Parts: sequence; structure tokens; C-alpha cells
Amino acid sequence: MSPVFFRCSSAAAPRSSGWPPLALAVGLLSWLALDERSAAPQSESPAQQTLPLQWPAAFRSKLGTNSWQGQSLRRAIRNLTASEEIAIVLDRRVDPDQTIDTTLEGSLDRRLTVLAGQLQLGVCLIDQVVYLGPPGLTRRLATVIEIKRSEVRKSSTQLARQLARSQPFGWQDLDTPRELIDRLGREAEIRIDGLEKVPHDLWAGNQLPPLSVAKRLSLVLAGFDLTFQVDSDPVRLRLVSLPPQPAITRRYPVRVNRALTARLQRDFPRVALSRTGSRTVVTGPLEAHQQLRRWLSGDAPPPSQTVPIDAQRLVFEKLTLRNVPAEQALAAICRQAGWSLVFDPRVGQQRRKLINLVGERVPLTRALDDVLQQAGLRCELEGKQLRIELRGATGDDEPPPPRD
Repeated sequence: MSPVFFRCSSAAAPRSSGWPPLALAVGLLSWLALDERSAAPQSESPAQQTLPLQWPAAFRSKLGTNSWQGQSLRRAIRNLTASEEIAIVLDRRVDPDQTIDTTLEGSLDRRLTVLAGQLQLGVCLIDQVVYLGPPGLTRRLATVIEIKRSEVRKSSTQLARQLARSQPFGWQDLDTPRELIDRLGREAEIRIDGLEKVPHDLWAGNQLPPLSVAKRLSLVLAGFDLTFQVDSDPVRLRLVSLPPQPAITRRYPVRVNRALTARLQRDFPRVALSRTGSRTVVTGPLEAHQQLRRWLSGDAPPPSQTVPIDAQRLVFEKLTLRNVPAEQALAAICRQAGWSLVFDPRVGQQRRKLINLVGERVPLTRALDDVLQQAGLRCELEGKQLRIELRGATGDDEPPPPRD
């Protein structure tokens, strides 16, 4: 069966060592100008789940379905990055030739999170890059990068400017990470000591979108569990191990209420909060601060609130269904819309009729009607339940549009 690819949005805008990394060309790493410091290192359990992320709106609103059967992870990621126009880096320790069999549905952030979970990987966002790697790394990477940005800014204005230089980053097949690090040092006009900590490796050629020198260096070092340390010499960096449990402390001019505190500590078990008068001090990973800021600013509903899906306003940006059973297409549409799916017993084998539908900017209601037409079916929407019947079973010749 051919793969199924959906790309849609809401009109309301709601390895072991030696494996080559994949880097293909949207993420977000917010720099918040508040007090911060690195917390005391603590041990970290590899069984912990990926941290909840502040996904950009484009990730949260891009609904779709991806199905891969017997394909390599390398090919699946290439297909995903091409169809969704995003950037993904696969950690060098992850085998890109492993076979995957999966179907992912829902928003883009959910599909990436589920894919990472199925592969027992973590995911984090670094500027315009989605990083897939060992959970023990991805839980720390964004926080370490933010801590390093702050350290550089406080140590030397000149060094901060040099490491902030931004441009696309690419390399050829068989380039080595040491060569990349040396190149970044020359670009920023700084010396980088400790290259002996980076083992010899050969990487597949790739191209990344514009990123600062500091972020590009961090992405190259991440697969070796390394970062950089500011030296007393303002034009020199030293390579060091990633801290076991990095954390950032920030002060907020509000008292965080109990509901937000409970939810934040549930999502980020190591986060610590203290209150002094009308101020709240929070220590934890960068992702915890991002989530809290979204709640406090109103960019995300408080934990007690939910946002209903307006299915009638969903639009498939790109829709490709080729020889797909009607029941599979209908199930995917219902998941996108938040509906349950029920088939009348008389539908029988008609639900397995193969359908084909290709288009761009296709409203969900029109896609549903086209699937039903090809399959000889009709539907009735009662509340949030979509009931599928044989066309003509109730005397109707054409399927009526779904009603809320």
C-alpha cells in the first residue's frame, strides 16, 4: 500500500559512534532576558520521558498523517522534512537504517513526539532545528545552550558578538566533526581547545538553515555529550562534558497560583518554585520556563482549560490518498476533527473500497464528501460521532454534508 501523507492546517491558526547524522531543513528556542544560573548537578534517570515542549504554532496547527511500512528511519525522516518543510537532525548515535513500521496522525508536534517515543528517543527544539536523540541528551540540550548564551554574554561583549554570527551551515560527505568545529572556530575568529575529546567520525553531507555559531557548535558537539566553556582568554573556548542536570533560575513578578504550580511540577518533576511576596522564583529546564511564560502571558490556556477543535474550519494544505481503503481515510479524518467513527453493519466490505484523492488547500468537509462519494457511502454527524452508512440505505442518493 502506498504511504498516506496529509498536511493540513486550521483556518483559525490554532547509533553507536560512526553513524552519520541527518540534518535537513522550524523550531523555537526563546531567549528570555531574566536572571538565570546553572543549578547543582544531579543524577538523571534515563527512564524519564521527553520534556514537554513549547512547540511553535505552525507545529501545533499542522495536522496530518504519515504512514511508513518497512522503510528506513533515514528515508522516513527525509520524507517528513520534505513534506512538512522542517529541519530535523538525527543524533549520530541513532541507527538511521533501522526499519520502522508506523502510522502517525494528528498535529506535527504530536507526530514528532510519538515517532521519538516509538524509537525510544527524545526530541528538543533548537531554533530552526528539531533534534532527535537519546532522551538523556535532549532533556538537557536546549537548557545548556541557553546557559552558555548567558555565560558568553556576561563574560565578553566581543565574544558574544563573534558567537552570535548567523549563517547557513553545510558540509560534504565524509567531512569529520573535528573539521566542522575547526571551521566554526575560524569563522568566529576564536580558538577551540579540547578537540582530542571528539573521536574520529565521518558524516554524511547536509545543510542546516541559518544559525548562530554557538548553536551550530552546540549541535555538532551534542552527539558527543560535549559543550563548550568560556576561557579566561576572551578569544578561546574549551570543550567540556555536558552538565548532568542543567537548570535555569528566573524570577517572575507574579505569584504563580497552585494550579499552575501543580501542573508545572507534574510536567517537570525537578522544577523548584519559591515565593517571596508577589514574586516567584523558578528553577528548572528551559522548557519549564517556556511553558510557564505561555500560561502567564495567555498564549496557552491554563491547565484547567481546553481548546475545542473547530472541525468545520480545518483545511488540508496538501492531501495525497492513493489506493487507500475508505475506512483508513475516514478514521484519519475523524481523528483530525475530534470525532468518533461508527460504521453501520450494512456497510460491510464497502469500507475497504480503495479511494484516490489528491489536492491542495482542501477543506476537511470536502475531503470527507469526496471519500464518501468514491466509496459509495454517506454520513450522519450526531454531536461528535460520525456514522457511516451505505449510500441509498435510507433512501438518499447523495451524502449530506456533516452537521454540528
